[in-house]
Amino acid sequence: MDHYYLESDTKITDCTQKTSTRLVYDSSFLLVDNFVWAGSLNRTIHILDSDTSTVVSKLSNLEDDPSVLALGKLEHQKVVWSLLIQGLLIAWNPLTRERELTITLPVSNLPKNHPFICYSMAVLEDYLWIGTNLDMMLVLRIENDKKWSVVKEVSVGNTGKNESQVKCVAVSNNGLIWCSTKIPNQLTVFDAKTFEKRYTFENKEETNKPVNVILPVNNQIWCGTKSGKILIFEDKEIKEKELKPLKIANAHEDTIRTLLLLKKDDKSHSLVISGSGSRDGCAAVWNPLDLKHF
Repeated sequence: MDHYYLESDTKITDCTQKTSTRLVYDSSFLLVDNFVWAGSLNRTIHILDSDTSTVVSKLSNLEDDPSVLALGKLEHQKVVWSLLIQGLLIAWNPLTRERELTITLPVSNLPKNHPFICYSMAVLEDYLWIGTNLDMMLVLRIENDKKWSVVKEVSVGNTGKNESQVKCVAVSNNGLIWCSTKIPNQLTVFDAKTFEKRYTFENKEETNKPVNVILPVNNQIWCGTKSGKILIFEDKEIKEKELKPLKIANAHEDTIRTLLLLKKDDKSHSLVISGSGSRDGCAAVWNPLDLKHF
């Protein structure tokens, strides 16, 4: 069996062959029971034992590189959803590691010579919200007998030029859908039941520094940006349409690639871990109660 280890810059390295493969995105990194699923740039999902950091299986020869991995359910059974970059969605049985369902995402009115790219995905019950590069999110419903349907194309951008790349999507603890776009550099919040736009926040001061990762933390939403800042919002109903950050933390000197919620065994308050790119090369641990880091 080949031996691998995971480096801090999310690169999978084969110690025996002295070769390495980078992850496509940090969102292609998922803990499933006692195993880590990691999607890489060679059209492969590596499955590692989290205790030994040893690769126990590979899902190779995929149709494309995986951009997102997420847990969900199919016919009341747990599955791992893998979203490939150019719009193929695969449900995997986490025990047998066999395909349970493969979906080719339909695209309407695709401009000529314009690629279809899927950057992000969030799972809420039987619905999958998929962020694309076409000013919109596709919302799929997974039904019985492994049937599925597109229930909505949710418009995100306002440019009408297919410029709004939906970089990340997350479900808040209040059941709202948060997403970030690059053009414009904006956060948008949708009602998951009505698909209506509820709130927005446009970061006009940093037009080229979009939010890379969104993490629900208790009654807050933490957003890590390309500039190294963490934007913290309250996850609650407000009367205004424009969101205002509760706090902006200058967390890192490079892109924030990862935000993780660390739950303590003694059921006391949780901690948040932020990880940055190579220019900063460090992680920070935050107390969400006083918004200070250790």
